[in-house]
Amino acid sequence: PPPPPPPPYLASMPDPSSSTHMTMLSFYSFPPSGVADVPDFALRLKRLWAPFNALGRVYVAPEGVNAQMSVPSNVLSNFRECCLSVPELGEWMENGLNVDPVPVPVQEFWKEGKVPFKGLHIRERRQIVADALDGPLDWQRAGTDLPPLEWHERLAKAEGGGGGGPLIL
Repeated sequence: PPPPPPPPYLASMPDPSSSTHMTMLSFYSFPPSGVADVPDFALRLKRLWAPFNALGRVYVAPEGVNAQMSVPSNVLSNFRECCLSVPELGEWMENGLNVDPVPVPVQEFWKEGKVPFKGLHIRERRQIVADALDGPLDWQRAGTDLPPLEWHERLAKAEGGGGGGPLIL
């Protein structure tokens, strides 16, 4: 039988090595059922993200994923689609991908001594959030997660006396 077709996010993807810019991004993901097999999932992410020439530091633990990465800007939308297709990421990425709005020119990105990431390093961890607690937190009961702009708006409202109550961080 012929090989299966490529996933939709790879079907018409441009060549990441032809990108003129790199985009910095980060995300957390806390799936309610966690990550069942951490070593297998870490390997799966490495294989899924290889076609994108993605770079960065990614921590995988039973509670979820913490990633700081850079991706060639010309494949950013494809990378986003790929992440959304992974059940442990998808809808569980807190605020989606946090994307730096100013892409870095490739020449600047690879400047000697200033390279933020030299490769894609996916590490297994006991916890992705070092909280010194004995057990994992229930991230599904962690309160409301706000995008930065909304957080600042609510903070300003609370500080101005119009918040109606204490501000709890």
